[in-house]
Amino acid sequence: MRHRLLVLLGLGFAVSTSLLYGVADAWNPSLPDAKRIARENNRPLIVVAGNSRSCTWCKDFDSKVIAKAEWEDYAERKGIPQYYADGGYTASYPVMRALFQEYYYANLPTVFIFKVKPDADVTSMDLDAATSVELIGKYVNVPNVKVNGLTVANTPARFIQVLESFYSTTHPEWLEDLGAAPGSASLTVTLEPAGAVGAGAQWQVDGGAWQNSGAALDLAAGAHTVSYKAIAGWTAPPAQAITIVGGVPQVLQATYTPPAAMGSLTVTLTGPGAGAGWRVIGEAAWRASGDTAELAAGTYTLEFRPVNGFQAPAPEEATVNADSETQVEAAYLPVPAFADAPLLEQAVAAGTEATIVLPVLNHVAGTTLRGTPVGALPSWLSVSVNQAASTVTLTARPTRAGAAEVVLEAQALQGADLVRGGQITVRVVAQSPLEINPDAVGNFTGTIFQENVKSPAAVRGTVTVTVSNTGRITAKLVTLGKTYSYRMSTWSAVDVASQTLTATSADGALVLSIGPDGVGEGSFVAPGTAGPEYVLELDRTVWHRTTNPATAYAGYYTVALPVNDRLDEAKVLSFAPTAGGYLVFTVKADGKVTYSGKVADGTRFSGSSVVVETALGSARFPVFVPLYRRQGWIAGQLEIFPGGPSKVMGYDASFDKTVDPFWQWSYPGKNPTRGQTADAFTTTLYPYGVGYEKGLPLEDESLEFTEVTWRLDGAAPIAAQYGYTLNRQRFYADPVTAALPMEMALTAARKRLSAPRGTTPSKDRQTGIYSYAGANDSRLTIRYSTSSGVFSGSFKVYYDYEANGRQQHKTATVRFEGVLTPECRGCSADPLPLGFGYAVTTDAGAEPTAGYAVKRAYPVFLDDANPLEEPVGP
Repeated sequence: MRHRLLVLLGLGFAVSTSLLYGVADAWNPSLPDAKRIARENNRPLIVVAGNSRSCTWCKDFDSKVIAKAEWEDYAERKGIPQYYADGGYTASYPVMRALFQEYYYANLPTVFIFKVKPDADVTSMDLDAATSVELIGKYVNVPNVKVNGLTVANTPARFIQVLESFYSTTHPEWLEDLGAAPGSASLTVTLEPAGAVGAGAQWQVDGGAWQNSGAALDLAAGAHTVSYKAIAGWTAPPAQAITIVGGVPQVLQATYTPPAAMGSLTVTLTGPGAGAGWRVIGEAAWRASGDTAELAAGTYTLEFRPVNGFQAPAPEEATVNADSETQVEAAYLPVPAFADAPLLEQAVAAGTEATIVLPVLNHVAGTTLRGTPVGALPSWLSVSVNQAASTVTLTARPTRAGAAEVVLEAQALQGADLVRGGQITVRVVAQSPLEINPDAVGNFTGTIFQENVKSPAAVRGTVTVTVSNTGRITAKLVTLGKTYSYRMSTWSAVDVASQTLTATSADGALVLSIGPDGVGEGSFVAPGTAGPEYVLELDRTVWHRTTNPATAYAGYYTVALPVNDRLDEAKVLSFAPTAGGYLVFTVKADGKVTYSGKVADGTRFSGSSVVVETALGSARFPVFVPLYRRQGWIAGQLEIFPGGPSKVMGYDASFDKTVDPFWQWSYPGKNPTRGQTADAFTTTLYPYGVGYEKGLPLEDESLEFTEVTWRLDGAAPIAAQYGYTLNRQRFYADPVTAALPMEMALTAARKRLSAPRGTTPSKDRQTGIYSYAGANDSRLTIRYSTSSGVFSGSFKVYYDYEANGRQQHKTATVRFEGVLTPECRGCSADPLPLGFGYAVTTDAGAEPTAGYAVKRAYPVFLDDANPLEEPVGP
């Protein structure tokens, strides 16, 4: 698994505002530079460890805190730049790896706060507590976690508060803005001897005005150069480099010497373009290549400035004669060095070919790079060099598991001169795929998403995968058009660094990758088609009915499926359903799920899956069932929140948790193969449900539902018309609204739900007109099962109209069905409706279209005696 390291460190040195802001906005080139700056300027070093591939909270933290202007402004004021490095290199640095193994929480952003020690070794690429840093504090940056009495939230303001809570009392200086210290101090210079002072000896700073002996100047904090005026008959002291610390006065003394016989010395250097220098031993300042020094006649020893990556010339003597010039040439030779640590361990997959690329520093144009083995090289390893890229590549072709240790030396050949550089020891360990990723064995369950759209409304199938200990892979994909089965004998690719194993089917249609923790992904294109390409998400099944049971989620659940919205409203007729349906499911101790239900047109569906636990203490599983001869579907994901009682909602599969957890119910039309699709629709559903205790009646004291309110959706079935023919013309009658059971009080007792006794509409014998004044003229009846939570029943709808001078009275029966989602009274501040279902009725007058039978489906609610004004869901 790849990790990402985010290093934030304070810059407390005195620089201009523009330079400071430039540093704060850039990525630092190396961790040693970061530690050096933090040490020199007494600022904190903050490390954030996270999972860049699948860590939802890490992405949340990046986008909502680090990328915000409020945090950037604070970082600039405090001098905090940002540094990212690939967490994979922690394998090369044991102290950092041990630190993260001890404290790092997988898939959660973990914050470490360090103080860099004053005498720290800042050249190391590691975080060695013994020689480098002191751990001030650590915490997990996940919302609602308590840290130092503060509740973590993904806002810059709260992130700053939590950071400062670790050091506000122990290191209050870290809270100060840059530039708070005094910005200047005085410098006083005294010149000797008196004869030189009398002859005109003076001093100056940074090429400014000449000053007399004993004068004082106020200088800005920072580096300066003090130089001395040349006067006849005297040798001026050499220029001096000084550093002014704000608020700290400095005093210098300088001595002129009597004149001597003089000559000149010029030294020319070859090699590096910058950084090279020379000086006479005893001098403080370095001279650049081509500089000429005026020196008293005599013999001097020259030394050469060290330059990183080059072999400096050895010290040599030069003789300066009076009234003449001496010229000296000296050459720097580049010293190649491996960029990686001196000891590198690299795992490779047995049976595959792997390359280990070793970058080499200080490979200068014009030299020939070599990567020379020190000692014998195993037959399954070979070495090659890329001169243009300045890399040495170690290629491994292991046929079986094993290990070998190789020592390579970086060398550079310049003409006849061979410069031997640094060495690196590479331990190559050949492992089987099972050793590289032991989590890539077992049973996996997952979801198929539509064309890279990873949201609940885009579920397009399910996938199950089984991987044996020998690496044999079998996969089953249930899609709308077909169910596919694949067998793959072994993994086709292995990424050792990320511990990811990849398998590709023989036809190339299916690609599966499984990484650490058994988390997988993939892609699928139906064979023989040009697309679309579906995205796969996989998780390893970890449950066992005895050793690791899914106790927190095991049980029976009831789920309502109210309609949320229609996705293609412009296409469908006005009789598209406004109710969705319901489902029930059972989770067993081994995590297996069986589910069944109905959509609001009465179509049954069922299936099975396995629950997968999330990082937030919930569990999820996919539902996908092809309907209507595999031309429509019901699809989505459910999430179980355990508790008393357990709640069930749609699962949001997006990375940023911003997608509403809708489901889809898609109906292709009466006969899509013959073009009869005028009644087709795709609608989104908003699932909600609870854990249901089988056999528990509604009137039980734990629920206390003795009075229940029946509610019919306000629009139903008022518009469901009855059609009749009169004088060869077609007419339509509306239902009698006074008899519709829009709301009715029900009684729960003895494991039954009861409506008021049915009444019969009364007919006026003279006029033939019916009146509806009874308590239950609709003759509504209802029943429910304590073992399943499913309720059903029917009611009457009446149509009164006049035909041929006589009053007509027609009756139609409307049947309904649904599921109970009971919560005990007072258990929730936002309770669910007690029950939800659908009622279906025929509508003869709804946009009559030839060849279509029109039905309407409407929501039915069961609330308690004080129902919500707006029930949850639809």
